[in-house]
Amino acid sequence: MIVKCPSCGARFRLDQTKLAGKRLTLRCSRCRSPFRVEMPHEPAGKSSSGTRILLAHSDLRLCQMMQDILAGAGLSAEIAQDGEAALALMEKDPPRVVVVDVALQGLYAFEVVEKVRQRPGLEQVKVILLSSVYSKTAYKRSPSSLYNADDYIEKHHIPDDLVPKITRLIIDAAPAGDLRTGGDQGQAEQVVVAAVTD
Repeated sequence: MIVKCPSCGARFRLDQTKLAGKRLTLRCSRCRSPFRVEMPHEPAGKSSSGTRILLAHSDLRLCQMMQDILAGAGLSAEIAQDGEAALALMEKDPPRVVVVDVALQGLYAFEVVEKVRQRPGLEQVKVILLSSVYSKTAYKRSPSSLYNADDYIEKHHIPDDLVPKITRLIIDAAPAGDLRTGGDQGQAEQVVVAAVTD
């Protein structure tokens, strides 16, 4: 499994068969920043039970591409192509994380987030906003100030950032910056200094 340092972008290869189901704190060998990773319980390509992801976007091909990326990390994902369908799926079986297009059809992302935060049974669902338009100045604020979302991702960063962002939310890990300033590092099972891959 390939993971990426959220601070400098260095990539690391981890042995998923040996580390399956473990929570790790990695220290980047390039920038020395610590970050947390939760390894899936099952080998890549198999569904990880209890870790459902919902992808809410009108572009089916983009959703399928994200499904493939998540499957490679042992995560399963469902697809909803409009806001009402996304809410219906969430109420039926709440996912751990939902990735919502900012301009989602039917209900805009901020409306989906508002409804998720207000509905009983959905309080623990983590929300990542997905922006399809690249802008160097977009979303430089804290994710919590973005309609009460937990994080955000831009479309062109999906291949590198989707799995690390979802993994961080699943284990409720603090961002790397918080770890450097005295975040709770004692909770992890292992501390690993990982080598940079090519």
